[in-house]
Amino acid sequence: MKQLLTALLVVALAALILTPLQVLAASDTLTVYASTGVIDATVRGDTLANGSQAHHVYKLVSTDTTYIFDATMTFNTSITFLGVPKAGTGKLPCIQPDVLSNTTIPGVFFTFTGQHSTVTFKNLYLFGVAINNTVNYGGGQGVHGR
Repeated sequence: MKQLLTALLVVALAALILTPLQVLAASDTLTVYASTGVIDATVRGDTLANGSQAHHVYKLVSTDTTYIFDATMTFNTSITFLGVPKAGTGKLPCIQPDVLSNTTIPGVFFTFTGQHSTVTFKNLYLFGVAINNTVNYGGGQGVHGR
């Protein structure tokens, strides 16, 4: 009987310890829809009062239209962009440049400056052709690290 109670106590303690970690992991993820607006503004606006990123995982779920960006997204922390494939077809989310009001095209999707940061991209297309079917041959880069 004493062994059973000890085992139940250990299981209960493990559940109490792991539950906050699971809640924390879920709260570190922001689901982003392409219809929300330009992705760089959405991610850039996702900050805490001190200016740090509110989330470190951005889950992209739209596959029926592309995610548009107007400016380079710059990070100095670890970050993940996770595409969710469409059920049944496996179609992946896609990020592509917009055409700016001065008719130029943003050249770099992402810039990472953090010395010890890790960057993860999974299940995504980074499409270098802008929405008007032009390419920025001079400065076009998908990912840039400093």
